Amino acid sequence: MLEELRAGDEGAYAEVFHDHYAALRDYAFSFSQSWDDAAEVVQEVFVNLFLERERLDLTEQVNVYLFRAVRNRVLNQERNRRRREQGVRRFVATRAPGSDRAWNDGMSRVLRGEIATKTRQLVNELPEKCRDAFLLVRVYHMDYVEAAAVMGVTKPTLSSHLIRATKILGRQLTELGLVDGAVRPGGSLRRRNVG
Repeated sequence: MLEELRAGDEGAYAEVFHDHYAALRDYAFSFSQSWDDAAEVVQEVFVNLFLERERLDLTEQVNVYLFRAVRNRVLNQERNRRRREQGVRRFVATRAPGSDRAWNDGMSRVLRGEIATKTRQLVNELPEKCRDAFLLVRVYHMDYVEAAAVMGVTKPTLSSHLIRATKILGRQLTELGLVDGAVRPGGSLRRRNVG
């Protein structure tokens, strides 16, 4: 497959695109929470793959390369977005006292009672490497070796990030009463001892 890609075989390129596009777009969305941004990132990665095909020196599987490329591109865009937002917040805070309280970036708005939405938010708030490990293994069902390769870490390091992510999420969902209610009906209701 790599040799066909390097040679500019459009059939091989189309096959890679169709096999991986949806999963890569979903992965990018888990960072950006915007389908348009996610699709744009994945398209940029595939365009770059095609343009740089002759210089590809892959010692790993194509899907590992693609997931890593998407991850790096999204993280760079996310860093730039955060810098822009901080600049806007500073501007708002200095120009109109009190108006910074009304600032809302859209990512922190969560409807109560929707466990899936709240869980997504909590996953997005995990430390970066914990979030990556959780998404790659638990959401995209990569094995530990592939996920570690995407993140550029060892398998034991990936495992420790995943354990930490699971502990953090478990604690937060328990504190919110979401895990108890989801696992045991009525579990989120605290019964008082009468008598």
